[in-house]
Amino acid sequence: MKLVYRGAGYEQTPAHVEIGDSGLIGNYRGHEFHFHQSKRQATAQSAVRLHYRGATYDAHVNGN
Repeated sequence: MKLVYRGAGYEQTPAHVEIGDSGLIGNYRGHEFHFHQSKRQATAQSAVRLHYRGATYDAHVNGN
């Protein structure tokens, strides 16, 4: 997905998360809800190269 923030364009790709039924069922105002959980635990991403006001630096991004 192509996004723009304050005139700077960038490409954003959402992460694909596989989910499964947790077996938990809730009830709220007469409606039944099934709760889901991810099949795999999220992992941290590697370092990302960022630019701020002409300065380049590396940042570590948490994958959660």
